Amino acid sequence: MPFEFIQIPANGQGNAKEELNQLLLRGRIASVRKEFVSHGEHSFWAFCVEYPSGPGLQDLRHHHMLE
Repeated sequence: MPFEFIQIPANGQGNAKEELNQLLLRGRIASVRKEFVSHGEHSFWAFCVEYPSGPGLQDLRHHHMLE
């Protein structure tokens, strides 16, 4: 199954949250896992979005890091 990995800064800076929401609105998502990584002012939320594999799926990037 294809995966997408995304990091969203805990301080809310940047547009990563909006980009994650757009990714999730595409549909056909098998699972989403999230974890908070506590690292002081560099803390972030880490998301792993898993897509079902099969015919008819669009070409997805396997790794995407957002700032």
